[in-house]
Amino acid sequence: GLLHVLDPSGFELPGFPLNIGGANGLDVWGSPAVSDLEGDGDIEIVIGSKNKHLFIVNSDGSVQVDYDAEQFLMGTPALGDIDGDGELEIVFGGYTSSGKLFAVNPDGSNVPGFPYDLGEKIQRGVALTDFNGNGRVDIVCGTDSGHLWLIYDDLTVADGFPFEASGDFRVAPSILDANGEKIIFSGNNDNNFYAISNEGGLRFQVETGDDVNTSPGFIETEYGIGIFFGSDDGFIYGVNLNGDPLPGWPIDLNASVHSSPVFSDLDGDGEVEVITATVAGNLYALRLDGSTYPHFPISGSVPYRGSPAVQDIDGDNDNEILIGSSGGLEIIDIKEQGSTDGYWNMHRGNLSRTGYIELETTTVPGIFSNTINVSGGNTDYDLVFGFSPYATDGYDSGIDLYAPPAPPPPAFDAALFWDNNRYYTQILYGPAQDTVEWDIQLQYPEDNTIILTWDNTGWDTLSTFILQDAFGGLLGIDVDMTVENSLTLTDPMITILKLKVIPGSLSIFNENDLKVPQDYSLFQNYPNPFNPVTQITYSIPQQSYIV
Repeated sequence: GLLHVLDPSGFELPGFPLNIGGANGLDVWGSPAVSDLEGDGDIEIVIGSKNKHLFIVNSDGSVQVDYDAEQFLMGTPALGDIDGDGELEIVFGGYTSSGKLFAVNPDGSNVPGFPYDLGEKIQRGVALTDFNGNGRVDIVCGTDSGHLWLIYDDLTVADGFPFEASGDFRVAPSILDANGEKIIFSGNNDNNFYAISNEGGLRFQVETGDDVNTSPGFIETEYGIGIFFGSDDGFIYGVNLNGDPLPGWPIDLNASVHSSPVFSDLDGDGEVEVITATVAGNLYALRLDGSTYPHFPISGSVPYRGSPAVQDIDGDNDNEILIGSSGGLEIIDIKEQGSTDGYWNMHRGNLSRTGYIELETTTVPGIFSNTINVSGGNTDYDLVFGFSPYATDGYDSGIDLYAPPAPPPPAFDAALFWDNNRYYTQILYGPAQDTVEWDIQLQYPEDNTIILTWDNTGWDTLSTFILQDAFGGLLGIDVDMTVENSLTLTDPMITILKLKVIPGSLSIFNENDLKVPQDYSLFQNYPNPFNPVTQITYSIPQQSYIV
C-alpha cells in the first residue's frame, strides 16, 4: 500500500514512500498517472488504492486530494479534459457490483454528471480520446460482465455499444487512430483478442490458447501498423490491421505473458524492439523479425506481471528498461544509444495513461495509389485504390486492408468491393492499358447525403479515372475524376458506384518511391523454422543474378 518515488540512482525522494493503502495496508494494483493537472507548472501524481480512495499527490509527497470513491479502485486512472475547461480530469472505474465511472476535477470535486452508475464491475483502467469531434475525451472501458463500452463525454452510450464477448474484460482497452479511423482493441478471458470499430462492430478477433491479460501496444512496421499483445498461452502476438499474423509472429515465450508490450529502438539502428516479460520471471527484448536482442532474455527471481517502461532516466543517451515485480523495481541499463521518440514506450502509451495513439499506415515502396474520402453523417472513410508491381490481384498482407461487414442501416458505410471482398485499401498488380473496375458500396446515413472528395492533382498525366453509377452513367452519374474533385449523392437508391481506371503505363510508379538498397542485406526467413514453402527477403545494390 505504499507509493514510491525514486531518483535515477534508485534513492527515495523526500516525502516518500507515502502510505496510500490505509490502516490495513491494502494493495495498490494500478499504475500512477503523472501530469500537470491544472496547467500551473506543478506535476501531480494520481493513483488509486484497493482501500477505495484516489489520491492526488504533489511532488513533495504531500496529498493534494484524498477522494473517497466508496468502491474498490483496482485500475490505473487516466487523465483527459472531459468537460472542456482546459484542465485534466481524472477518469477511473470502480470494482464493485454497482460499478461506477468517475470523473474528478483536480480539486477533488466531481465533474457534473459523475459518478456514472454503470452497474458493472470495472477492474482495470479506461482509455480516453475524442470520438465525436467535440474536443472532449470520451471513455472506453471493459467490465466483468463481458461488455466493452464507449461512453461519450455527455454520458450517452455510443450507438452500437456495448460490444459483448463471452468472457470478462479484465484488461484496460487501447485505442488506435489509424489514418483517422479510431479502432478499439482489448483482450478477454474467453481466450480472444478483439478489434472493435467506433460503431461497435467486430473488425476482427484473434483466438489464442488462453486468457488475454495484457493491453495491446502499437508500432509502425514495414508491413504497416503492428498490434502486439501477450496471452496466458505463453505466446506474444503481432498482427496487422486485418488481424493477420506479422511475419515471424507469434513467438512462444514458454510462460504466461501478463506484461503489456512496449517498444523502443534500443540500439539506434532504426529498427524497433518489442519489450515484454513473463510470469516465469524472464524479461524479453525481441526484434520485429522475431529474433532476440543480444543478452536477452534476462532472468529474474520473481514473476513479472506489470508492464515495462523504456526511457533514458539518467541522461547518458542510452535507454533503461524499468519493470516492477513482487520483489521490487528492476532497472536494466542498455549500453547502446537508442531512442523512444514517438514509440509506445510505457504502460498505456503515455504518462496520462490514456491508452491512445495516432499512427499513419505506411505505404509499401513502389505503390501508386489514390484516395477517395467518403463522408456521411459524422463519419468518413478513406478508400485507397492503386497499383503496384509488388501486389497481386487478390489480398496482399501488409498492402491491402479489409473492411468489416457493413453495420445495420441507417448507419453510414462505405467500402471498396473487389473479388467478393470488402476493402478500405485494395492495391492491384494492374497491367497497363487494361481497364480495372472497383465497386464502391454505399450505405446512407439518416440525412441521405453522402459526399465523395478526392485530390486529383496530377491524375490526368497518369491514368484515366471515371466514376459512374452501376448502369454505366444512365442514372446521370458519369464523372471524369481528373476534372472534378467531388461528388454529392442524395438518392439512397444509388448504393453502388463503379470506379473505372486505365493505368497509363508502368511509368506511373514514382521512381522516388522505389527504394534502391545501398548494401547487400539478407533478412530472416518466414516462416522459421522452414515449412515446405518459405519466404526469404533480400536486398542488393544493383540488379544481378542470385545463385
